[in-house]
Amino acid sequence: MKYLKILFVLLFLPMLYSGQNNLVLNPSFEDRTTACPFPQLGGIRDEMSIYWSSPDALTPDLFQECQNGQYDALGIPQNFIGRRFAKSGQVYAGIISLNSAIPGYDNEFVQGKLSFPLSKDSIYCISFWISHADSSNYYINAQHIGVWFINYKSGYPPIITLNDSLSFIQQKVAFVPDTFYLENDSGWTELKISYKAKGGETYFIIGNFAPTNTINFYYKENTITNPNRIFAYYYLDEVSIYRCNDTLPPIPPEQYVNLPNAFSPNADGENDVFRLLGADKVAEMELRVFNRWGQQVFYTKQKEQGWDGTFKGQPAPTGVYAYTLVATLTNGEVITKKGNVTLKR
Repeated sequence: MKYLKILFVLLFLPMLYSGQNNLVLNPSFEDRTTACPFPQLGGIRDEMSIYWSSPDALTPDLFQECQNGQYDALGIPQNFIGRRFAKSGQVYAGIISLNSAIPGYDNEFVQGKLSFPLSKDSIYCISFWISHADSSNYYINAQHIGVWFINYKSGYPPIITLNDSLSFIQQKVAFVPDTFYLENDSGWTELKISYKAKGGETYFIIGNFAPTNTINFYYKENTITNPNRIFAYYYLDEVSIYRCNDTLPPIPPEQYVNLPNAFSPNADGENDVFRLLGADKVAEMELRVFNRWGQQVFYTKQKEQGWDGTFKGQPAPTGVYAYTLVATLTNGEVITKKGNVTLKR
């Protein structure tokens, strides 16, 4: 009976909370597939942030504090395009939203995933925070930023080429209703949108969906960049999507902190490391992994560090391993989790 109760909670609790609470998986980009440093631009396209990707061939970036001193171009607060602390946590994304400075390179977009498909005819509230990069020389109007909901994952080659089809896509995008210019060079600005779901949407794309010849923008004075080469770059953090009229209480922080039940360290770039999910809710932690004989094969106190499936420098055998997690959350609460993880090769 105890196990039936646990199974019920695991299956139905997320459904009860899916409206009120954020449906965006990894909303602040904190959970990553690759440990620091990763010495290249385009971290979102390469899916270095779990559940985030680029919907086409372009290269939106991923910035994180742990890059500092190792690959500063992608650091926080200082990076190749400006200086900004994260809105929350230690990670944020960055996209080119207007561009003539790089020939043949168009606007960038980020693509995220929802924990549940949207319900037909329900109204959803969308919120995200953006900040204009200091060294970017143009500001664009908020009304051009929007969210496009789809029921598939666009990749490369993309299912639809965004920049070649913006006039068509505009009919499907939920745009920011405001008309002010996005000129916050030192902090973050929250943008809000409402959207009536068609039903079944599981992915969403954020960016500037306006064709270049229709964009309202203006030159930022006192920038070194040539004003004849138009370039607008924005940071992005804290993305949320939830059903507007829901009144359920918020999910307790411990519900966000989890560990996967399987991983496959085969260097294919997917699920290669067993690591904590929801690390932005954790202040301190200890994670231990044991083999079936009770021998400890992995230990860490670093919430960004995970087990790569090796023991004493050699690949650990396929099988089921036990883990224990003791974590102090950012609200001061201490939680303990025990479970099993399957190592597959």
